[in-house]
Amino acid sequence: MTDTPLARLCAHRGVALPGDGQLLALAPVLRMRPADLLAIAGGSVPAEFVPADPDAKDVVESLLRNQLHRADLTAVRDHALALPAAGGPDDLPPLEPVTFGGVFSRLMQLRNLTVKGMAYATGSAMSTVAKARGGGVLSRERYELMAALLCLRADDVEAMVARETPGPPPGDWVRDQIPGLRAVGALLLALAPLRAEQIRAVSRFAG
Repeated sequence: MTDTPLARLCAHRGVALPGDGQLLALAPVLRMRPADLLAIAGGSVPAEFVPADPDAKDVVESLLRNQLHRADLTAVRDHALALPAAGGPDDLPPLEPVTFGGVFSRLMQLRNLTVKGMAYATGSAMSTVAKARGGGVLSRERYELMAALLCLRADDVEAMVARETPGPPPGDWVRDQIPGLRAVGALLLALAPLRAEQIRAVSRFAG
């Protein structure tokens, strides 16, 4: 347990690895969603934290593609949050083995986020997203953009990678995109507890 994404994250934040049954107590300390912390730990994820409709990925992707550049994403998100929410159909099994690539893939899964959706939103090549899902090391700029869409801190994401991230600090053009990507990420989180037909209703509301 000394060389896992969770262990590297805890070392980066200067907190002790949680003991048995104490993982979720870290969520407020790290200011992370419990579901994301469970994903990072690589254990099973209870159905209550899993997207309500895992088959809605294409619907989410379509809404993401059509609404990405809207100025009123907050209103769209608030509309989604007002709809009845549900948990997923089943728990997600533990990751075997627990690697950064597996954790990154699961963080996307918890948002019903496809490779194409991540690539489109962050201006990345699909091969770059696939590389991250496979545990490959990306540039700091790519991590900054993808972390924003996941509503995570970029330094946390980089800390979970087993190898040093190459390249200079992200430029102004990256930082300028962060608020918008975080708004899109917040919308993805609001959509996760909804069924496909509800997500379509959100899309109609957005126009």
